[in-house]
Amino acid sequence: MTNSSGENAESMKGIKAGTSISISGGTINADCADDTVHSNGTITITGGALTLSTGDDGIHADNILTIENGEINITDSYEGLAASGIDISGGNISLMAYDDGLNAGGSSSELGFTPYITISGGCVTSNAGGDGVDSNGTISMSGGTLVVFGPTDNGNGALDYDQSFAMSGGTLIALGSRGMAQAPSTLSQPCLSIYSQVEADSTIEVRDADGNVILSTITPKVCESLIFSSPDLTAGSTYSIYANDELLSTVTATDGVSGDGASGFGYGSWSRDDTASWNGGPGGFNKPGQGGRPGEKPDDLPDNTSEPPTPTDQNAA
Repeated sequence: MTNSSGENAESMKGIKAGTSISISGGTINADCADDTVHSNGTITITGGALTLSTGDDGIHADNILTIENGEINITDSYEGLAASGIDISGGNISLMAYDDGLNAGGSSSELGFTPYITISGGCVTSNAGGDGVDSNGTISMSGGTLVVFGPTDNGNGALDYDQSFAMSGGTLIALGSRGMAQAPSTLSQPCLSIYSQVEADSTIEVRDADGNVILSTITPKVCESLIFSSPDLTAGSTYSIYANDELLSTVTATDGVSGDGASGFGYGSWSRDDTASWNGGPGGFNKPGQGGRPGEKPDDLPDNTSEPPTPTDQNAA
């Protein structure tokens, strides 16, 4: 690990730098009141095992955060990964956050570039009380796996982007509330999306017409919007979505977003063949995000803290 700041001032942060941090190996265990890993510039992680717990951000870079490899486990945080630009091409990342799981913040006018989150490889699991993945600009995914257990309140969404979410590869499972639900806006592979309330600890499966399980996960909390995309889905094929072996919906995949509703989402826990009147999705679906409010504590975060921590000034020592 290298730290280019040369700073020695007392700090509530774990590892900090004024310019850049590079982590290529080793084991880091940190429990801090402020950010556990913080750079006023960039952070690059190419290896190592990090177990982090914090009252603020797990890993925060004012500029670009790059993760190419490594094992990263953020067990408690206000926000998990925070930067102006986030590039993930490898590694295994698991995080829990009171607010946003992944957050690309700032504005184009301030930064000189559009905030972004890019995922081309690796495995990311975000359990967030706020937005599961939040970009003030764009999100793009071309590979890897992204699993989001998003908010239970309707002021946030599993996915939240201001401009676009281009998905050309990889596997996406995004579960959360439906009030501000968004799905990818541009796709080169099928995406299934439905509305249906699913209880916590339920096993959710996407099955093909022969009953084969294509995607599967266990949701740790209640969810009402379910989004799935995978290269294993085939346009023109019919898929059924189950929770604990109970049929929620049957959807025929297209090259874009497929669902029972006019806006790509379907309502209720019945199949498409029923005679119910289907309605379109809410405002904000496949439209610029509206910016969520601070989230609620995820159900399965450690219970030794009754209230979410108050984030500190990111530029403070």
